[in-house]
Amino acid sequence: MKSKLLVPMLFIAALLSSCKKDKSLDVQMPETSNSILTKTPAEQIKYAEVNLKKIADAIGPLTKNPAFVNYIHQQVARKVDGQFEVLIEHLVKSPEFGAILNTKEINDALAAFKNLQDENFYPQIYIPKMQNDEDNQVTNLTSSNSTTDITNVKIVVYGGEMPGVAEDAPHPSYKVETNGTLTAFQNINEAYVNENEVWVFSLNEVITTQSLMQLPSPQPCSIAPDDPECYISSGGGGGGGSSSDPNAEPAELARSPHPDMGLYNPIDVKIDKMIIKKTHEYFLSGASEVAIRAALNTINGRHEGNPTDDFWVYKTLQDGNGKHGKMIKEFTRSQVRDETSLILNYDLVLNWPSNPSNINRGPVYYDLVIFERDHFPTTAYTLYRQNFLNYNYKPNDDYFSHSYRSADIAYDINRIVNLSSLLNPVAPAKAPIYYDNSTSSGIDNSIVYNVKLK
Repeated sequence: MKSKLLVPMLFIAALLSSCKKDKSLDVQMPETSNSILTKTPAEQIKYAEVNLKKIADAIGPLTKNPAFVNYIHQQVARKVDGQFEVLIEHLVKSPEFGAILNTKEINDALAAFKNLQDENFYPQIYIPKMQNDEDNQVTNLTSSNSTTDITNVKIVVYGGEMPGVAEDAPHPSYKVETNGTLTAFQNINEAYVNENEVWVFSLNEVITTQSLMQLPSPQPCSIAPDDPECYISSGGGGGGGSSSDPNAEPAELARSPHPDMGLYNPIDVKIDKMIIKKTHEYFLSGASEVAIRAALNTINGRHEGNPTDDFWVYKTLQDGNGKHGKMIKEFTRSQVRDETSLILNYDLVLNWPSNPSNINRGPVYYDLVIFERDHFPTTAYTLYRQNFLNYNYKPNDDYFSHSYRSADIAYDINRIVNLSSLLNPVAPAKAPIYYDNSTSSGIDNSIVYNVKLK
């Protein structure tokens, strides 16, 4: 029965060979793929679009095959990474269509995103309409996707968020001609992708080299043991992680826990609930990946509070994923639009000394940044001590606390104070938040969350 659903191989080969190069995406490639990360955001986005377009050109002809479209719907509906998307690497290894998709052109395009400064990035197909259908409780997501003609697929090549471009700005798209070639269609907006069959060829923002390293070894997998989805499907997080982080500065790699952790009446602190009010994400990127980076600091920011020692940053739970941060939660566009309050119970710090014998020595400040996580292509921000509510920082000190990647301003840069340890802090310009059920409204009222004891 399966063979009857597939388009004959010779027909597919003819369609693939008919694809024409789109000169609108021509760009001067760097001498090595690693050097692309040193280019401007516009050059990085163009690099991504050129290689994503190669994949779209190869897959476009298959959208005229209802069996293939239904297969993609089924794979996307699995939501392996929490969103309606499927990795191209999964498709080329699939038993159903892998033989057709495992071409030199696609593999070369996938290779263009590998080993970029020791990190891999993963092209995907994302279908916004399926997310919109779920948000509006439309049924039958995996087959027809509630469209009248599932072979009338429009294609978008999205290389990344361009600085200064509005989140709702229309984006160019392609239609697939009868012979399988992609030709310009029209600029489409969020309303269009929510109501029509649009496949977005983009880079996955959830699965990273570091996130895979922190997962257990893959379970027996029906595709291939090295497929990233095999790791994600095996479930769970944690694990030993990697001994190195290509997104971290050397000083971050050397972080260690404060020696007093677990002593002096330790407490556990969490984020209880959270509301995201601004997407900080272009509409073709899907959900907002809300992430966090954090560090513990002493009252003067120095090693064990000794005024003659070096400036020092102590490790936290949210310190193991470099500039990508640790994911807090994916907020769908409808959850952001509706300002939905989600119960998270997200651990921030465990075994935090609440009454150290020496306040100056203890880790009394928990400095955090909450941001919408972006990967390649985007830039990294470095937070310095003066970005936080530090009462004794040296203004010219250039020793950073941590860095993060995002195309937008952070949701919040803040400090949690261990109130039991620091009863009367010098009043800063902006009041910090405390562990005992305090609330922050973030930067520009873009987020609301409360901090409380676990």
